[in-house]
Amino acid sequence: MIIKLLAMGNVLMSDDGIAIYLAGILEEKLCKIGIEVIYGETDIGYCISQIQEGDYIILMDASDLGKTPGEITLLSFDEITAKDKDITQHCVSFLDLLKLYFPMNDGIVITVQIAYIGLQYGLSKQLKGNISEIAQELFKQVSNVKYSIEIS
Repeated sequence: MIIKLLAMGNVLMSDDGIAIYLAGILEEKLCKIGIEVIYGETDIGYCISQIQEGDYIILMDASDLGKTPGEITLLSFDEITAKDKDITQHCVSFLDLLKLYFPMNDGIVITVQIAYIGLQYGLSKQLKGNISEIAQELFKQVSNVKYSIEIS
């Protein structure tokens, strides 16, 4: 089984690109612990083409769940359904395709709470000012997921 982290988002829409920035910061560390990083951005078709039967998927995207900007939320694939269109802009349609083409694959969605989404290159001041702390927490969470997969 290969663990793949798919970073979704659009860096031209401010905080919507948070997963892309975090993947760039953490890619080397994630690769060292055996996690493949894929920059899906907004191309769901490309993301599906990178999946193989049996892969464990960690889908990372921005979200607006009303939490503190930068707060990380983990959700299992089973917790998200097609009616949950407001969790993230990209993950629900990706998960629909993933369940269609790879029904046996398992995984989680990791979301990062946004502060602002709009036409702006780069992150909002809130997320940019805390990017190191967010990256550290994200690495800790992903490492815990990897460890729990290995022991089960």
